[in-house]
Amino acid sequence: MAAALFLLAGCGLGELYLIDAHSQIDEDVIPETVVALMERHDVRQTILSTRGDRDPSSVFAFLAGYGGSIVPAVTVKGDAYYEDNYSPFSLMLRGQLITCVGSLRITCFAMAEVLSYHAAKDERAGLLEVALDDPRVLLAVRTAIQQGWPSVIHIEFAA
Repeated sequence: MAAALFLLAGCGLGELYLIDAHSQIDEDVIPETVVALMERHDVRQTILSTRGDRDPSSVFAFLAGYGGSIVPAVTVKGDAYYEDNYSPFSLMLRGQLITCVGSLRITCFAMAEVLSYHAAKDERAGLLEVALDDPRVLLAVRTAIQQGWPSVIHIEFAA
């Protein structure tokens, strides 16, 4: 969990709270676990994306009832992004916009992390380098801007 700590004392609000700016859920995690961990650690809001074989729309549908504490993120990772081919990625992103954003009554979304430089973690996920001006990156960032969504560019400098 990557948490962002917001100190609003300088804004006259005087409140300190946590927002988890980048969490992921795969097919092995039940959505209730996310909510339980948020409550246990007093996390006010979580930007949540799916990974692996988890269908984003199934998670978004479950989380719709949590009144904005869960901000679903349109998933960017996956075979379509790794293929270095704009067309499959564009279709994947468009499909999520139609099925997740267009059909649910959730008004707040985000764009999941957009990978630019991702270090190899295991044999399944090798090194990924995608230039910031690559059409896939530009499409994801442009979509986030057009929708007014937060987004993160993922660059692992230490790797």
